[in-house]
Amino acid sequence: MPAAVKLQDMLEAFEFVSAGDMGEHQAFLCKTSGRIYWHSEHADDFEELPEDIEENDKYIAIPSKRELDLGKPLVLEFARQFLPNDFDEVQRIFSRKGAYGRFKDLLARRGKLDEWYDFEAKAQESALRQWCDLNSIELGEVPIGAGPSGGDNSQALKAELSIMLDNAGQTSTATSPVLTAAEPQLFVADIKVSCDFFTEKLGFSIVFLYGEPPFYGQVRRDRAALNLRCVDRPVIDGELRDREDLLSAAITVDTADDIKRLFLEFQAAGVPFHQTLKREPWGAKDFIIKDPDGNLLLFAGPAE
Repeated sequence: MPAAVKLQDMLEAFEFVSAGDMGEHQAFLCKTSGRIYWHSEHADDFEELPEDIEENDKYIAIPSKRELDLGKPLVLEFARQFLPNDFDEVQRIFSRKGAYGRFKDLLARRGKLDEWYDFEAKAQESALRQWCDLNSIELGEVPIGAGPSGGDNSQALKAELSIMLDNAGQTSTATSPVLTAAEPQLFVADIKVSCDFFTEKLGFSIVFLYGEPPFYGQVRRDRAALNLRCVDRPVIDGELRDREDLLSAAITVDTADDIKRLFLEFQAAGVPFHQTLKREPWGAKDFIIKDPDGNLLLFAGPAE
């Protein structure tokens, strides 16, 4: 009897397959066990694929966004519904490279980022459920306390714990100011060059630019925000920075799968690395990229 597979596991594999070019990343579902095997041309940090994976019909390749028409067609459908006055602009954006970065800039200016993320997530889940139905794949419910790989770190449990801690904090520190965010400031030589790098290579969106010409601005991806300050000369010795790994910012993700997928996404985009993905002795996995001004940005997540 075919085993049920968790929807969250399918969604994570689906996102992994969709990162990069067609065939660059692959994920296969074993329909008898419900286990998902991951493979990438760019990393050897995944388990080996079964020898018969391409010959045995008990395995099925998980599709990408392109295969389910969730790329440009989904963007245009969103524009029709939510950005009718910008529809022609969205079409022009997607006629050139680096489209998603510019599209997210437009969404940020229109205050539509959250609506897009919600629209995209619902469309992806619906399409993936239909694909599973067509291929006789049963989706099981994720039990309370079981994470994406069957562990004890589920997002639901994390959310409940967060609420409990928030409530506890309100009782004990009701009169204390709450720090809500930290925004590292990067010193750059050219705001436009820097913004192009963050939007086209790293998937950030421009929140604002200030000055004519701009000398200050902010870029954001999800909950990570970076401020950019234009300066006319380097403020730190480049050789010292590279030798001592002096970071300008550290950005974290929630899961081990997220840090793998982010590394592969940046690798496919041609981002320059100061350090590739590695496991640290303190239980993290991280990598460091270098921006056009030599700033070192660390991205980190849990190793397991």
